[in-house]
Amino acid sequence: MRGFSRYDNEIVVTGLLARSWGKKIGDTVTVSSNGASAEYVICGLTQTMNNFGRICFMHETGLLRVEPYYEKNSIQVYLEPGLDIDTFIGAMEQSFRVLSPSASPGNTGADMNSNTDSSTDAGTNAGTNAGTDSGASMETGTKKQEALAAAKRKAEEKLAALISMYGVDSAQYALMVDGEVVLSGDTNDYEIDRIENNRRLFVSNVDSIADSTRMMAALIITGTVLLVVLVLYMVIKSMLTRRRGEFGIYKALGYTDRQLMEQIAISFLPASVGGTLAGSLAACLSVNRMASLLFEQLGISEMNFVVEPWLILLMAFALVVFAFAVSMVLAGKIRGITVYGLLTEE
Repeated sequence: MRGFSRYDNEIVVTGLLARSWGKKIGDTVTVSSNGASAEYVICGLTQTMNNFGRICFMHETGLLRVEPYYEKNSIQVYLEPGLDIDTFIGAMEQSFRVLSPSASPGNTGADMNSNTDSSTDAGTNAGTNAGTDSGASMETGTKKQEALAAAKRKAEEKLAALISMYGVDSAQYALMVDGEVVLSGDTNDYEIDRIENNRRLFVSNVDSIADSTRMMAALIITGTVLLVVLVLYMVIKSMLTRRRGEFGIYKALGYTDRQLMEQIAISFLPASVGGTLAGSLAACLSVNRMASLLFEQLGISEMNFVVEPWLILLMAFALVVFAFAVSMVLAGKIRGITVYGLLTEE
């Protein structure tokens, strides 16, 4: 990918769309919107899970060619390293009127509640020291302010819900007591609809991929274990049947059951080691390609998992040890072969 579009005739598409359209970098595509059409040159490829990878990116000037009345409705903010995202969001919600406050630490509601409690205590203490009449009046005034603040918050919540539900641009409210307007406002000064933590959204998407990958790995490991047990069971059972007389002769010569079991298990080690190493090498070379094919329909056209060779070798060693242990267990049936039994068989 060369980079995101810089000019009004450039566009960036996802790898999924490029493959489905049969396009590559340098080809042109036609974009239509509301009866307007324009041609763009594909200047780069990207990938995203948004809308399952069916998304294009272009410069603002390029978008205006098909959407002349386009207005920006979102701003991406990139913080300096070391700054806490939730703290920044809380500060933004305190500084601007946000229709949908995020559930982050130190939000506006929490601060308002703590300030109200402290002012109430201060007013009560001051009133007690000054006298009964002044304390009562201050307490009454504080309660009235609290009631108005609560009513204002409730009204703003209702307006936010109405705006979201009906898609209106603005709304107004007024609270009257005994024919007098004591509280009023509107949403014309609402500049921010909501603040989202994109990192949290990204981590959520990555976690879903990680969960799917773990499930796939568990299924592969389970299938491999069952396959190893099944193959060894069939081979060892056939070997004991075909070489029954030979094992009886070994026992007559003085070999113990354990020695014969070890010989059988060791005879499978070359195949186990060779097959495990070949499979591990193939996994190292093809794991990203297989993962890309698996998640292609989700919009991920190229996966780049970090493959740890030592971890692969450790898993290969564990698989060889497991195969040897299974061979020893299955070869235990050799205990049923005795010299006396072979001599008395018809």
